[in-house]
Amino acid sequence: MISGQMILYFIKKSKIFGYLILSAIFLILSYLIFVLNVLLLMDFETVQIVKNPSKMTMSSVVVETSHVDKGAFVASSRGKYFYPTSCSRARSLSVKNMLYFKDKVSAEAQGYLEYNGC
Repeated sequence: MISGQMILYFIKKSKIFGYLILSAIFLILSYLIFVLNVLLLMDFETVQIVKNPSKMTMSSVVVETSHVDKGAFVASSRGKYFYPTSCSRARSLSVKNMLYFKDKVSAEAQGYLEYNGC
């Protein structure tokens, strides 16, 4: 195993070895930044699984949107308020109870109140 002192010794003695190590570190960091950017730009869709479709009524159907859509709102099926998806309260909701809305009008039509704390 190569220790830090050995690496420093080789860097001092051989400039080529030092440049190789710095190049490898640069490539690894560049790759990590690339992967993080790709993950941040992905569009994650939310899918709601209906266990018993025969019991589903029109009043229980909610238009769902992506997590990353700006202007989208979310509410808990057990709560009475809806939040913008960027709100910290929205991130604390249970995923299995989340309902998504395109706009405020559709959330209010389902009986939810707007949360003004965000």
